[in-house]
Amino acid sequence: MRAELDAWRDWLLAGQTGRAPREPLGSLLAGVIDKHRIPVHYLTDLVDGLASDLIPREFTSFSQLHHYCYQVASTVGLAMAHVLDATRPEALAAAADLGVAMQLTATSAPTSAAAASTCRSMNSSRPAHRLRRSRGSSPMGVAPTSRCAR
Repeated sequence: MRAELDAWRDWLLAGQTGRAPREPLGSLLAGVIDKHRIPVHYLTDLVDGLASDLIPREFTSFSQLHHYCYQVASTVGLAMAHVLDATRPEALAAAADLGVAMQLTATSAPTSAAAASTCRSMNSSRPAHRLRRSRGSSPMGVAPTSRCAR
């Protein structure tokens, strides 16, 4: 899996030249990127977020969690904004914010409660809670069994 993600990243950074890791997907994607002027960094950031799902890790700050949400969700919304020709700065900012919001709320209730607890603890004097994400995460990136842990 990591090798394929690396291959996609390399292909994107090389200007979508040569054979993509999967065809005809690559040829079709290259056409969409070109037609709608989608910044490639949205897609490489997405690939980086997907690659981070392969390694269990803990988010020890809301900033880390927010960055992950940007990578795996906001990037999709930003790319779609270009497809929809909604590229004014306000539209792009809204697409990025919506991606983070959807990623934070798309998981199971216990995880959403854990995320809320994490946010609250970042602003208090109590020890910070950690949102755990493990191998086998859901398609949205956070395992349904994630929980706040001290």
